[in-house]
Amino acid sequence: MLYPTENGARYELTSPTAMPQAGGFLWNRRMMIQMTCRGYATAQFMQPEPAKYSYAPNLEAKTFMQPEQAYYAHHPGRFFYVKDEETGELFSAPHEPVRAQPDRFVFSTGRSDLAWTVEKLGVRVELRLALPVDDVAELWTLEVTNISGRPRKLSVYPYFVIGYMSWMNQSAEVRNDLGGIVATCVTPYQKLNDYWKVKTFKDKTYFLAENAPDAWETNQNQFEGEGGLQYPDAVKRDVLAGGDARYAWRSTLAPRRASASCSAPRSTTPRSARCANAT
Repeated sequence: MLYPTENGARYELTSPTAMPQAGGFLWNRRMMIQMTCRGYATAQFMQPEPAKYSYAPNLEAKTFMQPEQAYYAHHPGRFFYVKDEETGELFSAPHEPVRAQPDRFVFSTGRSDLAWTVEKLGVRVELRLALPVDDVAELWTLEVTNISGRPRKLSVYPYFVIGYMSWMNQSAEVRNDLGGIVATCVTPYQKLNDYWKVKTFKDKTYFLAENAPDAWETNQNQFEGEGGLQYPDAVKRDVLAGGDARYAWRSTLAPRRASASCSAPRSTTPRSARCANAT
């Protein structure tokens, strides 16, 4: 179940359920991430004080990174859904949130990377996480192999949790010029003097891919729907909707009234608020 390999340079765990809170740490001079064997993640970077780029879906109390903390379904994580388009069967790697019992599972912790091998439904998923030497970035490698011996039609959905970044303003959109998703927020503040402290914070989270995706969804509620994270509504469809996540206001006015008014919180992106006028 748990044993050393490569003369003690790595340790491997062969069950996602025997030690569900088992995990590994990676760090460099500017950031640190803790990953569990099941895919939950806690990460912070320095600016210069500790800050996050992946949040829970609710307001979080600021604290240090805690080992073996309690996890829940919507805890931030790095998940990869794999769907058989012919049968509709679904599993996720490393293990959460579908929790399908794998045919084979290996979680391997090394000195400079974390790796997973998951086999299910005649498909092998190999994941590897590493950090750059001096940058704030997670470097993920995903390899999907058909080991069933027959042609397969598969869809792969990487799910990166951005979460509740700010109650003041947050948004996410696809940037084709950058090749990925960029999420922006305004660090919340209540006292005017705090504005000068937070205005220089790095309040962007990006999710970039080497290969251009066929579809995307940046609105978590639209992605999850009523199916929950175990089988999200968006995954049940043939293709993701390609939606952006933004604040929006719509107004419908009575006849002969020619204007509408709305207000929006302070934003770094002018397009974060929108009004619709009716005449």
